[in-house]
Amino acid sequence: MRRDAYAVWSSSWSSGAGELRLQFRSAGGGGVLLASSRLLLELRGGTLILTRLSPTGTIQSRVQSPTPLCDGQWHSVAARLAPAALAVDGGPEVRDSGGLTPLVETVAPPEKLYIGGLPEGVLDGVGSRENFRGCIRDVSVGGEQRDWTDMESIHNVLLDSCPVAQ
Repeated sequence: MRRDAYAVWSSSWSSGAGELRLQFRSAGGGGVLLASSRLLLELRGGTLILTRLSPTGTIQSRVQSPTPLCDGQWHSVAARLAPAALAVDGGPEVRDSGGLTPLVETVAPPEKLYIGGLPEGVLDGVGSRENFRGCIRDVSVGGEQRDWTDMESIHNVLLDSCPVAQ
C-alpha cells in the first residue's frame, strides 16, 4: 500500500461486530492496519498492538504481540475488542492484563472502519498515525470477508501490487 493509502470497510461498522481477522506482510516497522474511533490495530516498532478506546478517546485496554512481526513474512491476526484480545499466526490468544482503565461496555454508534491507514484528522494523537506499508489480504469482520474491490471506498490502494502467492 502507498503511504497515503487506506480503505473504508463500512461507514456503519459497530465495534460490537465480533472478531476482526486479516493477514499482512510488512515493508516497514510500523503503520495502521485497522482503525476506528474505538479501536486501533497497528504495528509499532515491528510489534502488533491492539488498543481499545473509550468514546472520549482515552485508552481503555491494550494488548500486544509477544514477538516482532516485521520480517517480510505473511502473518495472520485475529483480534477481539470485548475483552481486548489478540492472536497471531494461530498462536495463543494474548489478553489485556487489566492494568489500564476498566472496560466500560456501551452500545457504540455506527462508525467508519478504516483499513491500512487513516485520512488526515482521524484519531489524531492516538498511536503512530503512520499508514501501513506492505500488503494486507483476507480481511474479515464479524465473519464477513471482503475483497479490496468490495470495500465501501478505497483511497490510493494499489490493487495489483501485492502478490497472492505465499
